[in-house]
Amino acid sequence: MRWLSFLWRIGMLCGLALAGPSAWAAHAYAQFGDIKYPPGFAHFAYVNPDAPKGGEISLVSPTRISNFDKYNPFTLKGTAPPNITGLMFETLLTGTMDEPTTAYGLLAEDVSVAADGLSVTFRLNPKARFHNGDPVLAEDVRHSFETLISPQAAPQFRTYFSEVKGVRVLGERVVRFDFHRANAELPLIVGSLPVFSRQWGVVNGQRKPFDQIVLDEPITSGPYRIGRVNFGRDITYVRDPNWWAQDLNVRRGMFNFDRITFKIYKDNTAQLEAFNRPLKNSPVAGLGTGTM
Repeated sequence: MRWLSFLWRIGMLCGLALAGPSAWAAHAYAQFGDIKYPPGFAHFAYVNPDAPKGGEISLVSPTRISNFDKYNPFTLKGTAPPNITGLMFETLLTGTMDEPTTAYGLLAEDVSVAADGLSVTFRLNPKARFHNGDPVLAEDVRHSFETLISPQAAPQFRTYFSEVKGVRVLGERVVRFDFHRANAELPLIVGSLPVFSRQWGVVNGQRKPFDQIVLDEPITSGPYRIGRVNFGRDITYVRDPNWWAQDLNVRRGMFNFDRITFKIYKDNTAQLEAFNRPLKNSPVAGLGTGTM
């Protein structure tokens, strides 16, 4: 999972440095050091804000899977499609390529850490919308967190969020996470929480157990939705033309392809043969820059 591996890398970097004071502003949080980009910045320095959009690209799965059989990337049983978390799910904060221990607001437009370091409060961006048009609310954040630490989700999430005491909804778009102890990394950890709609897995007014949500398309807020699927062969993600964050500064110039297809190959020989075929598409910079 890209967002989880990103935070693991943050932890590794922090282990090499002396602990220092954390820094935060309304729009960002740094585990230590200064925050590079000021409030209201236009875009990250490493992206082209005018990058052309359109076209399609075919990629090989970055993981060595030979099949996929579900859309839910957070349960233990089965295999999810390549990069579904990075292309469909969004987090409260997003990291950058030029600041390894700083994150900026994505779903959250405001982050505030308590003076004692025992909690962090996020205020959600009122423009944030799921693909079904529903607003992203604090109750969705709480539902996502409580679902991921439940026994129905893969056990690594309970370990990952083990220092989080709980989550409280303080308002329609305000949510607070409480910690067992002060730790400057914890705001980044909860900031990496993938948020999904409470309506995901609800059928005829009844909520499925999370580990039984298998082929229900995730109701998320990210730049792409699921398009054509050939189970065992390929999956195509289609860019949402109404994506709420397409002009947000932390996403400007990114996610430029209209369609991204991941092809699944049974072995290295088949993959090499496919690689040697004539290419129809060429990559455009900024496919997923800055995603977790």
